[in-house]
Amino acid sequence: MAKNKWDFDTTIKFIPQYKSHSCLWNFQSTDYKNKQKRDAAIAAIVEETDIDGLGVPEVKNKIKNLRSTYSQELNKINDSKRSGAGLSNVYTSNIKWLKEMRLMDPALKIPLHMEMTPP
Repeated sequence: MAKNKWDFDTTIKFIPQYKSHSCLWNFQSTDYKNKQKRDAAIAAIVEETDIDGLGVPEVKNKIKNLRSTYSQELNKINDSKRSGAGLSNVYTSNIKWLKEMRLMDPALKIPLHMEMTPP
């Protein structure tokens, strides 16, 4: 799976596993900087997630990509609001899994005023 693009179902299947290991995303966790616990959590995700070809490198890459894409999409939403655009012109993301990541906002250092959809 290293070179394949993940489909929506695979990503949705992965996100709860990622969320269940707060040492991977919650910088306030005492285990966040503990490399052994983070490595163990990644290994657990590989075991828990029934995705063919998924290994430690793929999990690390997927986490990096999810966080990066999530942050970029929220920045686009926020930037379109700041630009003075009317409600009909506010950027709306087409990424379906975006809301699944929303619960991690405080730990991902995402400002809470950034909204997913126009008010």
